[in-house]
Formats: sequence, structure tokens, C-alpha cells
Amino acid sequence: MKTSQIRYIGIFLLVANMSFAQNKSVKESELQQVKVDTLYSVEERANMQRWFYDRVNDMKLSAELRDDYDRIVNKYVFDMSRLND
Repeated sequence: MKTSQIRYIGIFLLVANMSFAQNKSVKESELQQVKVDTLYSVEERANMQRWFYDRVNDMKLSAELRDDYDRIVNKYVFDMSRLND
């Protein structure tokens, strides 16, 4: 009697695990369908990064201030990039 209960519990857990995995893949596929790959070409993105780098260098910040500035800008750029997700 006890072994049959263990089998039923094992089968239940296996089926539950498989259904959760299937739901996750459906959600991931939906996110993949609405995801925008890129707005800019590689060259355009490189030009924007170079322009931004040059503007930050023009500010002539100390190393400590530069690190703080980069940390803040990167945080908000990352947050904005995740808006669609």
C-alpha cells in the first residue's frame, strides 16, 4: 500500500513539473515574439557610444566621480532596456 502511494506521488510530481516547464516555454516564446532585436545598426550604436564617451571626457571628471557617473548612467540605461520585458 505504501509503495503505491509513493508511486502516485512521484507520478504527480513528475506531471506537475512537466506542466510548469511547458508554461514557462510558452511565456518565453510570447516574450520572444514581442521582443525588438535592435533599433540601431552595429555601426550606429558604436558611433553613439563614441559620442557619449567623448562628451563624458569633455567634463574632465576625477576618477571617483567618473565611476559614480558611469554607474548611475549604466543603471538607468539597463532599466530602460528592460521596459519592454
